[in-house]
Amino acid sequence: MAGSGVTLLSHGIANKLKLKIIKGGWRVNEQLPNEQLLAEQLKVSRTTIREAVKILVSKNVLRIERGRGTFVVNTPGLADDPLGLEFVPEGTLLKHLCEYRLLLEPCASRLAAERATRTQLAEMGRIVAAMEALEEEYSAAGENDRDRVLDRFAGLDAKFHSLLYAMTQNTVFQRLSPIVNNTVIENYTTGLYRRREQKLRFHDTHQALFRAIQARDSGLAFRLAHGQMQTMRKELIRETSPIVSARKPGRISPAAPDRETGLPA
Repeated sequence: MAGSGVTLLSHGIANKLKLKIIKGGWRVNEQLPNEQLLAEQLKVSRTTIREAVKILVSKNVLRIERGRGTFVVNTPGLADDPLGLEFVPEGTLLKHLCEYRLLLEPCASRLAAERATRTQLAEMGRIVAAMEALEEEYSAAGENDRDRVLDRFAGLDAKFHSLLYAMTQNTVFQRLSPIVNNTVIENYTTGLYRRREQKLRFHDTHQALFRAIQARDSGLAFRLAHGQMQTMRKELIRETSPIVSARKPGRISPAAPDRETGLPA
């Protein structure tokens, strides 16, 4: 029974610590007081504090750094893979995530055009410029160096979409962005691009979307994001179809532009 009492008490203390974080008592990446001080403040044993911290670590609210202390994580409560998507087969995951993004990302782009701050616009401009430089670097790179260029492009792509969702100034959109980045960006870029030995060619679409957001043209931003996701969806269907999958790897000629958006279809 004593064990049950300690467990119930530690959960209560964990809730108190979490509530203080929610109210801004400790900010993101801020260090909590040491175990002894917390025990004195909350009038419980160090064992109870230790158990409460373990609970919040398991919920991705706190992190423990050996030799330094306990800190609030960057995105409290958000696990790396909250939906367990890494256990979904790649082909199924990419198709379903494309459908998800087709519904969500155009709306996020429209809000970004309406709400992005000057600082965010400047940052997106730097990301797009870096993408353009990488595209040129990829063209000049030897076969052995192209994988490294693709890895860097994937990182920029992730930053672009994280910033796009942040521009919405909507907490839910911002919390959803890691789901997109940790799955689509990693799997699509390293998988689809490498299998097809495809030259980077999404810089133009990112630049066009950036310019629409910068111009505060929410309608155009919506249409461009929708067209880009339609393009990705069509390419995934072609890539994963039985006929294409059975062919030997090789370059695929560019598709004709989509009539509505002018983007590659």
